[in-house]
Amino acid sequence: MHGDLYAHNLSRDAAGNCYLGDFGAASIYRNLDPALSEMLQRLDVLAFGHLLGELLDRTEEKVPEALRELETRCVSSSPSRRPSFAAIQRRLGRAT
Repeated sequence: MHGDLYAHNLSRDAAGNCYLGDFGAASIYRNLDPALSEMLQRLDVLAFGHLLGELLDRTEEKVPEALRELETRCVSSSPSRRPSFAAIQRRLGRAT
């Protein structure tokens, strides 16, 4: 879990590669109680959804509807309705 997944923790190099930094709030939740691990992942998914929305709002290209749909699911007010990161990874593979 990154714990601080926001735009201010991203940087980009001259080649356009993006890097995530500031791992001060990061933790490994894999070995925790499964219910707690799930809740923590859904919290990071919420932050990812907000970050995705910020990035999509600032792009000059036409945004695929699948990415907006993913953003909406990630920022759901109901944590149980947010996708897992495994599901997000699969979805991103199909959204481009």
